[in-house]
Amino acid sequence: MSSFAPLPALAPHHFEIVENGRGYWVAKDKEGLIGGVFRTQKDALRFALFEVGGNSARVHVLPRKLERRRGAGTRRL
Repeated sequence: MSSFAPLPALAPHHFEIVENGRGYWVAKDKEGLIGGVFRTQKDALRFALFEVGGNSARVHVLPRKLERRRGAGTRRL
């Protein structure tokens, strides 16, 4: 039997959390490998903190981007 045992990959993920234009919270790592869309900020934070082993220094909540004001004749779908 082989003595080879793979070691777990311990990549230091860094997550950003932001609210999208539809009111959902997006949590994704900066490399784009791990992420998810959540109904609440709390759920997005819980997911990101779990993925980084509780290290809150690796999770950043970004402010929502301001949307441009549209003219009176246009509407959002």
